[in-house]
Amino acid sequence: MAFQVAQRLAQGQYHYWCDGRTMAVQEFWQLGNDDDGQRVISGQRMLAGEPQGLRVDARCGPEGVRECEFAWRDALGEVGAHYYQQDDGIVAKWHGPNGAQERFLSGGNLFLFPLLRIFMGPLVRLLAGRDTGADLVIPCIVDPSARGKLLEPEISHRRPGRPMPDNHRIPDFDVAWPVSAYLYCGDSADAETCCYIAGDDLLLGYDFTSTTGRRWNVRLENLEWSTAQPSLFA
Repeated sequence: MAFQVAQRLAQGQYHYWCDGRTMAVQEFWQLGNDDDGQRVISGQRMLAGEPQGLRVDARCGPEGVRECEFAWRDALGEVGAHYYQQDDGIVAKWHGPNGAQERFLSGGNLFLFPLLRIFMGPLVRLLAGRDTGADLVIPCIVDPSARGKLLEPEISHRRPGRPMPDNHRIPDFDVAWPVSAYLYCGDSADAETCCYIAGDDLLLGYDFTSTTGRRWNVRLENLEWSTAQPSLFA
């Protein structure tokens, strides 16, 4: 069963632009506490206003994401998965046309990353403080038509990031908190990305130019936040 937000603390939407044109993809999220007082983050990718693609319900703690329920929905149906952290690694369970699958990924330095933009702020801050980068456990969504591999766990390395220089121009975000800029480097195929973080770890947006020269911008809009200082994993 997906983790439920009983007490909502925040919510918002990430919107995408490519070369100045609004794209049909949006990501909605909400943050709060469940009935046991544990921090929960839920997010859903939308296409043209309809739920399609990845949904995430995550239980978090001060150290990061502890447990996730994933659901992928498209015209072919829905596939689900459940990942959770253990002391010596991460357990992944998923369901598809091959039935129930389970895998244990060993390593005390693996981080569970649920892919949606709301989880990117803590990752950017983590990478800025690690000289060797980090190994992330993520669900495979590269080819959703390959149902046998959909939501199967993968380990993806992220290179170290760093704060941008003090003279870097930060866009005018309509928030009351200080905003910091960081350089984020994905895997070897990703372009370098400039990310903007408010408070401890709230991603306000990011900008990058693809290898084909297209300019992408992502911005957080319709933000509602009930606490004084943004912190996803408090």
